[in-house]
Amino acid sequence: MPPKERAFFAKPDYELWEANEAKKEAWLNSMANNDVHQAVGRLILKYHPGDPEELVTPRGGSYNLVYRLRYKDGTTAALRVPLQHYSHYPEEKLLYEVALMKYIRANTTIPIPEVYGFGTAKENPAGNGPFIIMEWVHHHMDLGDALNDPCGEPEAKQTLDPNISEEKLESLYEQMAGILLQLYSLDFPRIGSLVLDDLITERNSPGGGSASVTGRPLIQNINRITEWTSAPQGLLPSNTYARAEEWYSDMADMHMLQLVFQRNYLVKDEDDARDKYIARQLFRRLAASGKLSAPSNHNDASPGRDGPPFKLFSEDLRPNNVLLDEHFKIVAVIDWEFAYAAPAQFARDPPWWLLIRQPHHWEGGIEAFIAAYEPRLQTFLRTLRRCEARHEEERESKDAIDTDKPLSQYMQESWEKKLWIHGLCMRNSWLFDHLFWKFIDPLFFGPNEDCDHKKRLELLTDKERVAMERLVKTKMEEDEELKVVDWELDPAREHLATFMV
Repeated sequence: MPPKERAFFAKPDYELWEANEAKKEAWLNSMANNDVHQAVGRLILKYHPGDPEELVTPRGGSYNLVYRLRYKDGTTAALRVPLQHYSHYPEEKLLYEVALMKYIRANTTIPIPEVYGFGTAKENPAGNGPFIIMEWVHHHMDLGDALNDPCGEPEAKQTLDPNISEEKLESLYEQMAGILLQLYSLDFPRIGSLVLDDLITERNSPGGGSASVTGRPLIQNINRITEWTSAPQGLLPSNTYARAEEWYSDMADMHMLQLVFQRNYLVKDEDDARDKYIARQLFRRLAASGKLSAPSNHNDASPGRDGPPFKLFSEDLRPNNVLLDEHFKIVAVIDWEFAYAAPAQFARDPPWWLLIRQPHHWEGGIEAFIAAYEPRLQTFLRTLRRCEARHEEERESKDAIDTDKPLSQYMQESWEKKLWIHGLCMRNSWLFDHLFWKFIDPLFFGPNEDCDHKKRLELLTDKERVAMERLVKTKMEEDEELKVVDWELDPAREHLATFMV
């Protein structure tokens, strides 16, 4: 019998998605009036005075709405606000991003737009939420445009040009390798988001950059769970972490949150519910035992292996957020939301964006993605090694000693041992099931020809089996009617506890 087939990316709750889309559109319509635009213009001028010429019609991105004010001297400033009802932690997200932008700008040579000012929703007289006012960097195109296949369908997702010259590809990859190398050089004592040490002083200061890891790691999966499930926000992670294992455990728990609180479209039938429950319980067990921190030797769960230093990792560092001039030189890296001090392994995984298109959007599935990615990874690693050689020469000239392995070596090992898949599996609940049964399950629990729960039932405790059947019954009852349910925190916590045994 062939192994069970699963969608690479599970369906979100379309009932919740459509409800949030309607709220977002209503908010955007409420912002499309002259009073708001005039207030935006005045707010930008407050933080970046000058002789204004034109306020450009705002444009929406993945998570933000951006206004641009052009000045008569040819410069441009931007005001950016999170998209309400899509960015579900707008103020928290913005304050973390400001801190990170200032920190990177102060501690590296990565070109980051200058932050002129920022504020909370209460401090925004335009009434459109928390805001950043920053430099608008003039550019010719973004890196995605430079790498994209010009023969691709206009409406299709971007993908790497198969006929791109090796010279052009290496030039672009090498610039990105230099950026990743600089980010990797920054060390942090805890896992979490950076927060400015002095919010009052930094608020109107173009410089600064003194920040500490005191905010929780606000990752895209937290936003997705709030967007596509009914899980109350109080059930999601709220701490910083001293060890990677602690963060891995909380990430694994988020997969169970998704299963329990996504009412619609996630579970197909009783067997699918069992597949999903057992996968999550076994993954939680791996995380709690520390084995996910030592995937190269998964029998080693000894402590003291995966503590600090932690490394900056950005979930949204991708070609479309890298701006180029007419000579294909990087002039700015933008959109630093969902970047945080993370387990070092995440920064040591090869970057997914080498083909532009994300793995779960790749035609032919994960195997086709891996086959197409391998040769481009080797191109990227060559450019990274050149950057490392220059960096080493600079260090030797300063009599500095580095005993760590090169980043390129870590990335090669991550690729060969498929550690990058483990990270992807941890960070996205809607990719989890496909990746768990295809890669994680056979690695840690042995052969499983059917790629489903039947061979793993014996690994569950009696309490877990009872909880699983309770979940199956609940999911089948929920499947009888598509609807949105609002959970209060305390009942939701009790409901979750009946399955998290």
